Amino acid sequence: MNITLNTKYEKLNTSRKPNFTAQLRGSAVRSAIKSAKDTFQLSEISEIIDNINKIGDTDTIINCGHDGLVNVTNKKFGKAEFKTKIVKNEKSNNPFLEMLRNFNSNTNIQKYELALFDNIFSHSRNKQQVYNLYSTYSLNPRTRVLFELSASKYPEIKRSEDIGFDITPLEQGKETMLKHFSSIF
Repeated sequence: MNITLNTKYEKLNTSRKPNFTAQLRGSAVRSAIKSAKDTFQLSEISEIIDNINKIGDTDTIINCGHDGLVNVTNKKFGKAEFKTKIVKNEKSNNPFLEMLRNFNSNTNIQKYELALFDNIFSHSRNKQQVYNLYSTYSLNPRTRVLFELSASKYPEIKRSEDIGFDITPLEQGKETMLKHFSSIF
């Protein structure tokens, strides 16, 4: 699901991207829709998809299969992926909807993104080079914190003190003016 930002100026539409648009895909989503018993379940599925669109990094794709296999990938980090399995409750009237409910919170999406970073670092030989490369990527602030948290688990990685929050030119200007005029105040 993509978020479209409409403005009066066409050039702005192509250059603006929302901060959070993780994508929930896979046969479990289609099966949950097909197995829905009423409109309440359909609206819940729609709400889950919308919530996920507001949480993760733009390129994070959560592919949830009807068998419960979940693959989390992010094209910024190459072919690395995190795989896990969610147990499906066959006795439920819509077992696929129950599977999708696992993704309906900030902490679960962040758990899967963190597991992806842990997988990347644990399988790399030179963790410092991987960290240096990936720290230059533009990630949303939540995902940046998860990336730094995963990197902090490895003592061989020398991290910068700045965890990736860029200071805007306005903020830099404010700091400069406050330093310059601090003797007057």
